[in-house]
Amino acid sequence: MTAPYSISAGTWIRLAYYTQVPIPAVCTITAGTGECYSYPTSNVIMIKATAAQSSSYTFSMGGMTNPYQNFYGSYTFYTEIWSGATITAKFYTDYQATTLFYDPTSSQPLTISFTPTLTPNYELKYSFSNIAKI
Repeated sequence: MTAPYSISAGTWIRLAYYTQVPIPAVCTITAGTGECYSYPTSNVIMIKATAAQSSSYTFSMGGMTNPYQNFYGSYTFYTEIWSGATITAKFYTDYQATTLFYDPTSSQPLTISFTPTLTPNYELKYSFSNIAKI
């Protein structure tokens, strides 16, 4: 997560996920100086910056679900920046996700294979034999 805002130590960043995307019970900051708190019931991630970042901030989190979706009214992924008890910025995130070709944990290529299955006792259509079991 990167945004073009300066933040001070103690600034809170609230990530509000839409209800269709489950978030884990524990979040982990993998890059950036901050503390991460997960609230799965309300689908919110809170990050407290532990160091100031000027001109923009960047945090990377591990184990999160990718919130790939465009803005859809009130059911979208958005970010709020809190300084004290005041929201200093609120913005919606609209981006393209990177296509993965390798498993990020094992570095093995991602593959999918289809095994044809025939159901001779259950004819769906005459000469219909292109059923895939996934």
